Amino acid sequence: MKNLRLVIFFALLAFVIVCFSSAIFAAAKNIGGGNITYTSKAMGSVTFKHSKHPDAVKNNCSACHPKIFKQKKFSSGVKMAAINKGKYCGVCHNGKKAFSVKTCAKCHKK
Repeated sequence: MKNLRLVIFFALLAFVIVCFSSAIFAAAKNIGGGNITYTSKAMGSVTFKHSKHPDAVKNNCSACHPKIFKQKKFSSGVKMAAINKGKYCGVCHNGKKAFSVKTCAKCHKK
């Protein structure tokens, strides 16, 4: 009887580990806030990938949040005119630190 309880306990433990491990690994893949897609009818949508940005990969969220971007999704009111003036994406995408925002097709997909 004691062995049966141990077998049931370990079977349940294995089941719980399998169920939760996929959720844990999925969360680990979503570095930072994962992917955020901004839609623009005029220029085509832009998908921001935290995993492609060095500070996000190092989990240094404070490099961008809240100084450059508010932490809440879509709350920053990002406009291309502001980006071209060196705000938002333009802080880094200035042609020196990262490719210039003038290279539209790298971000905007129609």
